Amino acid sequence: MSTPPTFDGFLDTPDKMLVFFDANEPEFASVSVPTVKTRIRIWIDHPREPENVVIAFG
Repeated sequence: MSTPPTFDGFLDTPDKMLVFFDANEPEFASVSVPTVKTRIRIWIDHPREPENVVIAFG
């Protein structure tokens, strides 16, 4: 991506799973990860009401 991420950090993933949800969906995606700590980077196109969200992990 050409811009820095809005968030760049690590999440504890003790079950080696990332679960994605929002206010409307209790779980709309999940993915297994290889470690118990996972780097997450998130890009958004608007600070308060984004229409596009890009999530990179690993």
